[in-house]
This record gives sequence, structure tokens and C-alpha cells, in this order.
Amino acid sequence: MSIGVLAEPTWKPYAHPTLKPSPKPRLFQEADLRWADFAAEGRWEESVVAYLNVTGKTLLWGVINRLVAEARPKTRSQTRVAAREVLGVMMRLIRERRIVRHRRRWVDVH
Repeated sequence: MSIGVLAEPTWKPYAHPTLKPSPKPRLFQEADLRWADFAAEGRWEESVVAYLNVTGKTLLWGVINRLVAEARPKTRSQTRVAAREVLGVMMRLIRERRIVRHRRRWVDVH
């Protein structure tokens, strides 16, 4: 007779908690879609704030990558430069408390 028959196993696999962005209960307006135009022009501050107003809580690097992709840089070095510029603008907005960080990875408009 084995021990498994006498005692029920208590071990359960660990389930990692998942963080989902909180959806904002409002409809998109055409004025909210300006973030793509701002990003294409290289106006990073306006594009960051407009993008976060539309999407709500989002991953920090997800915002950066989306805005840089909308600017459509031609070379890889231009992509890196644009990403550093957007990151610098976002860090300044965080220091000014116009953007709030959640658990180091998520950002949202204050």
C-alpha cells in the first residue's frame, strides 16, 4: 500500500499573479487620436500625454516603443535616438508628477 492512497497531496503549482491595465470607462474621441500625429512630428511630450489619456495604465516601454514606431525612423540608430528622447521626456514628466508610475513598469496620467 502506498502513502498516496492514505494521504491526499496538498501541493499545488504556484500561479503567478497577473496585472492587467485598468480600462477607462469612456469612449474614444477623434481629439484623443492626436497622439499619432504628435509622435510623427517628434513632439514627444504631447504625444506621451495624449497616448496615456487614450489608453490608461500602460507598460512604460510599451508607450515608448509605440510612439517611436509611429515616428517611423529610417535607420536603427534613429530608432535608438528617438527611444532615448522619449524616455527622457517620460522621466521628466514623472519627476514633474504629470505621469505616475505603478510598480516601476506601468505608467498612467496623473
